[in-house]
Amino acid sequence: MRMLVSAAAALVIAGSAALAQQKAPAETTAFARKVAGANAFEIQSSQLAQDRAQSGEVKSFAKQMITDHTKIGEDFKSLVQSANIPLPPGRLDAKQKAALLKLKKAKGPAFDRAYVSAQLAGHKQAVALVGKYAKSGRTPQFKELAQKTLPTLEQHLSEITELSNRAVAAGKAPTGTGSRAIGPPAEPQTRHKR
Repeated sequence: MRMLVSAAAALVIAGSAALAQQKAPAETTAFARKVAGANAFEIQSSQLAQDRAQSGEVKSFAKQMITDHTKIGEDFKSLVQSANIPLPPGRLDAKQKAALLKLKKAKGPAFDRAYVSAQLAGHKQAVALVGKYAKSGRTPQFKELAQKTLPTLEQHLSEITELSNRAVAAGKAPTGTGSRAIGPPAEPQTRHKR
C-alpha cells in the first residue's frame, strides 16, 4: 500500500513538473517579447525626457511613465517567471531604436515635440497590442495581466493625446503628425470682376 501511495505521489509531482515545463504558446511568447520591448522603450525614452525636456508638463509625464512602466515591468517579470517562460530581454524593435536615436539627437523644444510624438505612437501601439491580448489571449495568466494593465495604458494614451493636442493648439505641434487648424475652414476668396 505504501508503495502504491508513493508511486501515486511521484506521478503527481512528475506531472506537475511536466506541466510547469510545457512551452507557452508562440502567441504568448511573441506577446511577452513585444511587451518587454515596448516597456523598455517607455522607460528609456522617459529617462531621457527627465534630463532633456523643456516643458514641465513633459517632464511630469515622463516621471509618471517611469513609475508606471517600472511597476508594469515588475508585474510582467514576475508573471513570466511563474509561467516558466524565459524572460524576454526587453530589446527595442527597429522603430523603437530609431525613435530613441532621434530623441538622443534632439535638443530643446525639438526634443519635447519628438518625445510627445514617440509617446503618442508608442501608446497607440501598446493599447492595441495589450487590448487584443486582453480580449483573445490564450494564456490565462497573461490575459489577466493584459486586462489589469490596459486601463493604465489607456490613461497614458489619453494624457499624451491631451498633451499633444495642447501643443497643436499652441502652435507647437510635432511636425508630421497631422496637426490641424482649429476652427472652421476658411471661406474661399473669390475675385469680383468690375
